[in-house]
Amino acid sequence: MKKYRLEKTGSVTDGLHSNPGRPESVRSAENNASIQDVITETPQRSVRKILGDVTNTVSRSSVDRKICYDLNLNPYNLSIMQHLKENDIESRLHFAHWVKTNPACVGLLWFSDEFSNESHFYLNSPINNKSCRHWGTEKPEYHLEKSLHSENVTVWAALSKDRIIVPFIFENQDGHAERINSECYLCFLKKKFVPALLRKGFSLDHIWFQQDGATPHTLSAVLDWIKETYEDRVVSLKTQYTWTPHSTDLSLLDFYLWGFLKDRAYKPSPTTLKELNANIRREIRGINNETCKAVIDNFKTRCDVVIAQKGRHIEHVQ
Repeated sequence: MKKYRLEKTGSVTDGLHSNPGRPESVRSAENNASIQDVITETPQRSVRKILGDVTNTVSRSSVDRKICYDLNLNPYNLSIMQHLKENDIESRLHFAHWVKTNPACVGLLWFSDEFSNESHFYLNSPINNKSCRHWGTEKPEYHLEKSLHSENVTVWAALSKDRIIVPFIFENQDGHAERINSECYLCFLKKKFVPALLRKGFSLDHIWFQQDGATPHTLSAVLDWIKETYEDRVVSLKTQYTWTPHSTDLSLLDFYLWGFLKDRAYKPSPTTLKELNANIRREIRGINNETCKAVIDNFKTRCDVVIAQKGRHIEHVQ
């Protein structure tokens, strides 16, 4: 057959697309149409469920090929975000407009965070049973031992357009993570953060301070001290300028710093909390002023997108 095709056409391939295989059958075209109908109706359906919905007998690999190559579809991971209530949407819009109309205030604003899950750094990665494999003819007699709850540290950091404050790590005298309450947080602001700002030459009479709405941040004793220290230059819950709830897409430390650190703080892989702490401090010291300014510019862009999206969640902004 190939010899006949070569003599007749000068090529052993079929058609214009250089496909050496046999032509697609009517049955394959029908399968494509069935798969297309299922995906159009429910685009979030898994391949396994699509396979069950197709009436003709096709294999899993055939469905994969038809989706990728025949229908030219790609699988995209959906972002999981916190649900926004109507009040949250209104708050996001109001805050985004404030950022747009007050660039001078944003330029003096210190953004802080430490109560998100992303600010917890674990010494060992969580156990994933699916990655625990041993190939052999019979079950091995040994076990893979790993702590169920890995030791971790909680990191607090603050970032402005000029620089980033070297991180503060909440730990007790034994070097283990310390539970953070309002008393601990207030003591930290007074004895750690403010002195660090003064040592860097910043005046408390001019800077603005932002924090999220975690309970230890917004209790009366804490807010009273913050308002006394920064007067009305505060962005938080229960203040004149309200921080937007459920908005990790607008939090500088969430959309930039924590991900950046977790990509780098484990190289080389730490074996103790002391080594992990040293890695975190090393990487933050390497962040220069140009990077801080770029992060602030990205934050302003995100606020513009929030306005365009009428307060809804936004996709990742490069």
